[in-house]
Amino acid sequence: MDVIRNESFPMPMWMPMWMPMWMPMDTHGINTGYTLKATIPILDLHTLRVGNEFHRFELDDTWPQVPGSSMVMSPNTFVNINNGERNRLAFFAEWETQYNEQWMTLFGARNDTVWMDTGNVQGYSAMYAADANAFNSQDHARTEINFDLTALTRYEPEKSSTYEIG
Repeated sequence: MDVIRNESFPMPMWMPMWMPMWMPMDTHGINTGYTLKATIPILDLHTLRVGNEFHRFELDDTWPQVPGSSMVMSPNTFVNINNGERNRLAFFAEWETQYNEQWMTLFGARNDTVWMDTGNVQGYSAMYAADANAFNSQDHARTEINFDLTALTRYEPEKSSTYEIG
């Protein structure tokens, strides 16, 4: 599991307080997941590879107000990503045949399902209300189902030359 944390950096000592030339950000992300793979030799000619993966990513990203910056970067905290999450579940299989040292074929299939969602956002001030309201009025949950098929033929007449089609 990876945890990403980016805390606000303090204002440099040489910068006067009335000059808000820094942009504090608070970002918190977590990656979790697993990968399971198996390689199964079948006779001397064939290899079956199968697997399953899951990956989850969670993200919160807010930008605290900058004192003295008028309405551009205050009076509220800018909520850029609120409880964002992305989950991907995958299954795959491939069948490789090595006919001889020169010829090989590979056939594979993969399915990925991705679920995404996030909460509502807000800007620093009413100046951002139209954009925030347009986003917040929508359903944020999304699901994508993807399929991928592979067919490949490889010919390697010598170690310095390889030709593939697929």
